[in-house]
Amino acid sequence: MNKRFAFLPVAVLAMISLASSAQAAPFKDAAGVVHFQDAGQTVGQKLNLELTGTPLTRSVVTNQCGLVTIPVPSATVPIPTNVQLGTTNIDTTYLPVSATPKCALNTTTGTYSLLTPVTGNFKTISGQVVVVNQTPSLAQLVQYTGVGKSKVLTVGKCGEAKLGSASAPAPITFKFSGTDYTTASLPMAVPARCIGGIKYIVAP
Repeated sequence: MNKRFAFLPVAVLAMISLASSAQAAPFKDAAGVVHFQDAGQTVGQKLNLELTGTPLTRSVVTNQCGLVTIPVPSATVPIPTNVQLGTTNIDTTYLPVSATPKCALNTTTGTYSLLTPVTGNFKTISGQVVVVNQTPSLAQLVQYTGVGKSKVLTVGKCGEAKLGSASAPAPITFKFSGTDYTTASLPMAVPARCIGGIKYIVAP
């Protein structure tokens, strides 16, 4: 049997407590879409999420001297203790810190070489990881172990945002405002409707 819901504008529901009308924590609807209701105060505000079940990846290219520079995931996220370059796992924990030597062309031989030789992988002062002895000009994929892809949601006119759709399900896990969530474990609720900038919620 299909359930029918009556929606009333929030402005006329003074008898409903804020706790029952607001859904600050994420929840999901019957289609599996995750909703962030009353998650933002300003139209167009950005909500930053981390898709913890989808590892962050980046494409890097080896320079002419066989060095691959792996950037930090972001300005606020440092290099994790393990990264995977192609099929090779690299433990970054105890790498020495050093400046990246200049790669220069020898005009006589037509070959490139480092002005200051290095014997192993190292970190730069800014936190990047440099991997040596790679094939020049080779493009590879870097996977940051334990770091999820970032996702930015835009807050709508009624303070709402959503993750996923009926055709593109929400991710299995994600992090929002420092809290980890599992989509399958989220409570189910009927989301408010936003019509002409007015928020309508399910009548009690």
